Amino acid sequence: MKYRFLLAPAMLLTGCTLGDPGPKISPMAEIKVVNNNICLLAPVADGESMSALEIRTVEPEKNLRKHFTPPIFLSSTACTPLFGYRFQAGHNYGVFVNTERRNAQGKVVDARIIRASFRLGQDKNSKLQVITSTE
Repeated sequence: MKYRFLLAPAMLLTGCTLGDPGPKISPMAEIKVVNNNICLLAPVADGESMSALEIRTVEPEKNLRKHFTPPIFLSSTACTPLFGYRFQAGHNYGVFVNTERRNAQGKVVDARIIRASFRLGQDKNSKLQVITSTE
């Protein structure tokens, strides 16, 4: 019973409400190497745009978080912009792309998070390669 009283103030402070589920988590994005750079192919629909990007690794100083105003339109056939982030072989990464769709009045009508997690390695020619991709 006492925990219920702790939960309500925490939800009010964070802006979360029980009726607001937040963005949906979508299926994993495809990760591949193109010209020795990481290419994230996000399964997006027409009119979907990226409002935020986060790249995480075990070294917090190498994490990246960006928000975009206005959002950047994406295509399911083109690599998602990763803004020159330096991926390194031997490291694990998590990439999270917040997307949104807006109506004609500019109001967000749908939002979701597209994610990918993977480990990078190198081949014998020092070219990056995706070793594992996990869901």
